[in-house]
Amino acid sequence: MLRLNFGVVGGVTAELFSRAEWDNACVEPGEPPVDARLYVALDLSRKDDLTAAALLYVPFDGGAPLLRVEYWMPAQGVERKTELCGVPIDEWGRRGHITACEGSQVRYQEVAARLLELLSEYPDHRACADTKFTRAFCEAAPNAGLEARVIFSKADYQEWRDGEIGSDTLVLEAHSQSGAPHPHSTLGMNESISDIRSAVTDRAIRVEHNPVLSWNVESVELRTGLTGVSFAHSVAKQNKRSADDGFVAATMAVGMWRRDLRRAGREEPGSLDDWLDAVDNPDLLLTL
Repeated sequence: MLRLNFGVVGGVTAELFSRAEWDNACVEPGEPPVDARLYVALDLSRKDDLTAAALLYVPFDGGAPLLRVEYWMPAQGVERKTELCGVPIDEWGRRGHITACEGSQVRYQEVAARLLELLSEYPDHRACADTKFTRAFCEAAPNAGLEARVIFSKADYQEWRDGEIGSDTLVLEAHSQSGAPHPHSTLGMNESISDIRSAVTDRAIRVEHNPVLSWNVESVELRTGLTGVSFAHSVAKQNKRSADDGFVAATMAVGMWRRDLRRAGREEPGSLDDWLDAVDNPDLLLTL
């Protein structure tokens, strides 16, 4: 199961959460809550790999959020990936767990089309992405009728806050893949890993069962190393036969949700201004 590697001589490891804890958080697929805020997190790929979108539905009535992960990959890479990884990726595609994009690359316009559909159903939403490939995604998204913008800097935030970015634009916060948070979003793996750990072990979320996500969970290693005077967590695949894409996306989505709760100072989603204020107010950042 998932383990933290503390980098101690001799290979000492510590369990993040057990298989039983993960299984207890899983539920059978069903309809997501309608009256909810949607958190979207993208882990993008290009060739011979999975692109994952984690969708966290947070009900406004206070019920447990539902986590769902959807996948895309190039059709030309399915057979090779199935052979390399030793798991039935081709069968998962036929069963609808993975969308195979025609050609040798993930077609970002197909991902964007799915997001456009979701965002029309959930106008109250937040989104983030690993910074790799986000510019290419934003360039392709208009082909599906979706305007997307990644927020990299304080100036980007100010432009957004001043209303210069249209309300129909999907705004993606930059989520650092290292332990330290991205300087202009405060989203990083240190906090997000801790957040998904507690969410699973405390059964604070429901995870929609998906064989691809279960494989990702079994594949991933969470490593902790000393950087300066603090420990930094990061996610890594165990080997070339593994894939961590869905777990990375899920971790980012849960971290974004929990970050919003801390910013709002309450156990329900805060307003847009609540979390934008934290970018400008150092006192609020200290609560993260």
